Amino acid sequence: APSINQIESNPYIAQTELISHCEKHGIKITAYSPLGSQDNPARQERWPVLLKDKAVVALAKKYGKTPAHICLRYHIERKVSVIPKSVTPSRIAANIDVFNFKLTAEDMKDLEKTEFFRSCCPPKEIEWKGEKIFIPRDLCHPYFPFEECLEKFKDIRAEYQD
Repeated sequence: APSINQIESNPYIAQTELISHCEKHGIKITAYSPLGSQDNPARQERWPVLLKDKAVVALAKKYGKTPAHICLRYHIERKVSVIPKSVTPSRIAANIDVFNFKLTAEDMKDLEKTEFFRSCCPPKEIEWKGEKIFIPRDLCHPYFPFEECLEKFKDIRAEYQD
């Protein structure tokens, strides 16, 4: 059995169910792209930017930190190691400045509300109750496998027709 699983994870791709499963089986998690992979070539212009997300920015102001610090600390609170990518020496040095504050349970809930399904579930923008929202592209497929998404979007899944 593996002793560590490296997965893409950040507040937009929380992977809560997978992390929980790994914890139950003694498998540690390392998150890559903890800052949202803004340089991903597959990234579409209409997708939200994690480091500009209102919840992330509000917490950065609250703690006098950068949005990147908030995203990194998010993983530390979840006991997930992180691999932030940077080629800028000042950013690499600044990334370590995450051990002099903690996010509260309420902060973590605020960040968990930001989840955006991009990686394993390509997003689809739809109009829902007068608002434009993103849902996993295959949400309405009868064999859609992501239980977390099914619960979060159960109302949409029940009523939305492709």
